Amino acid sequence: MVAKERLKYLRSPRDEKAPGSIAWCFQTLSLLEGRWRTKDLTDKQWEDALGEIRDYAVWNIIPPEAPYGSLDAMLRAELGCTEVEATTTVQAYSRRERAQQLAQTVEPRARRGEIGKGRDRCYNVTSNERGNNADYLASRLKRDAPAFAEALARGEYPSVRAACIAAGIVVPQPPQIAMRRSAGRTAQAIVDRMGEDYARRLALELLELGAPGIIDEGEDALEDRPFVPGEEAALLVPEPPPAVEHAPALRARISTNGLDVEQPNKQLGALCDRGHDYNHTGQSLRYLVKGKIKACVQCKSEDNTRMRHNKRKHHSSPGPLDHPPEPPPLE
Repeated sequence: MVAKERLKYLRSPRDEKAPGSIAWCFQTLSLLEGRWRTKDLTDKQWEDALGEIRDYAVWNIIPPEAPYGSLDAMLRAELGCTEVEATTTVQAYSRRERAQQLAQTVEPRARRGEIGKGRDRCYNVTSNERGNNADYLASRLKRDAPAFAEALARGEYPSVRAACIAAGIVVPQPPQIAMRRSAGRTAQAIVDRMGEDYARRLALELLELGAPGIIDEGEDALEDRPFVPGEEAALLVPEPPPAVEHAPALRARISTNGLDVEQPNKQLGALCDRGHDYNHTGQSLRYLVKGKIKACVQCKSEDNTRMRHNKRKHHSSPGPLDHPPEPPPLE
């Protein structure tokens, strides 16, 4: 439709037109397009405008000679993007505008000793020197990194959190990956979460730790070296447990460096009275409580199992109510 022909539908106020009419549909779409072009559109205004357009199926009404037929087709023709892309853009605009407004209006956070001297703590999930909402982060940014706060006020960062990350006030947490019993599922989770490049570098590091003599040529070794039959199978064969003659060296290494990170509260100690030898080291694995070596882990487990068994046996034995006394015989 020619622009001059569309202008005739925009002459009177929209409230005076019947909702769902051709003139109302054109004026509603024109209002949405103008706000989109000037970036003067909040999340709520965008959702309200889309709600009106959906309620009256505007894409099936205009243009009258050849309607668009779908919401995405109408938005692509009028705004140049689909509904999902437009919603993402509006949300980004809203975050950036709110971040700029906070950087311009929020007061710098009080330093130690200033609370009570005409300065009050702002609302937050905590009342101390920490928090996670945008107001708190903006006040921290203006106090600790004013240069980044000025850049945020100019709109150089999409959000308050992004500016705080750039200033070093917020340290983003690395992605968490749950370890599974299946090595294949764990590997797939690493690839999905971290990407193929990270998974490849992790595989190289694991190979270096498990078999340092296998790859000595660098990161390109897996691509360039020829296939050697039996080499991959050898990597999959688990190493046998250490023999008894290597117990002194293993015992020194474990007692010096401690166990792996999964057992930080346990430590090798003297052999217990029941002779529980941990991995042929000649010592027993014991609990470590406040720096002191306590009871044997396996002894404690056996005692707990025996206690549960006795308790279960006691509760399963018949009581006095299970066999009521027989009435005396009649004389």
